[in-house]
Amino acid sequence: MTARPHSKIPAARFRQSAYRIAHFGDMHLENTAADLRTVLAIVDDAIKNRAKHLVFSGDVLHAANLEFLETFLLKLRDRNFSSTSNLTIVPGNHDIYPLSWPPRIGQLLRIPGKTAQRNFERFVQLTAKARLGRASKELFPNAPYPFVKVLSDEVVVVGLDTTRNNKWAPLSWAAGELPQETMAVVKKYYRAPLKTMFLRGL
Repeated sequence: MTARPHSKIPAARFRQSAYRIAHFGDMHLENTAADLRTVLAIVDDAIKNRAKHLVFSGDVLHAANLEFLETFLLKLRDRNFSSTSNLTIVPGNHDIYPLSWPPRIGQLLRIPGKTAQRNFERFVQLTAKARLGRASKELFPNAPYPFVKVLSDEVVVVGLDTTRNNKWAPLSWAAGELPQETMAVVKKYYRAPLKTMFLRGL
């Protein structure tokens, strides 16, 4: 979870002795009031316990309910968790792929590959404020992933996208694979074996 002192990106300012990260994954939230209440109660508990950074490492949603993500992000902003220094979200395949099992009638009317690409672009747009900032850097020019965030001299977060693995078939995006060029650019950036927290949406 730690990395050597880092000088390429200014670190977000936190007291290291009080630095806490709350990590959430595979929540698979539906677009319901009950799910919203539940996830906010969990988040509020993390904040109450002095979490300084919230991490959502994929599959926040179920079947790409991006309207729910937009509402959820507004609720996090109300709690002052919306910037790159205190919020990290990376996509999982359920955040962008528009089908669930068993599929619903409305889902079957979509073109899965085309819709998944649009959902990915919308996910990137909605989470931009949590990805881009003074303490972060995109490792590919004009590409949202991978990125690094330097949160302190000891804490570095690496955001990876495992949902689009350079394969044409959207069903393969659930495999959780990382393209070789993604790993290469991260390793090149550090020029050493990685000792960082990896955020992988699986």
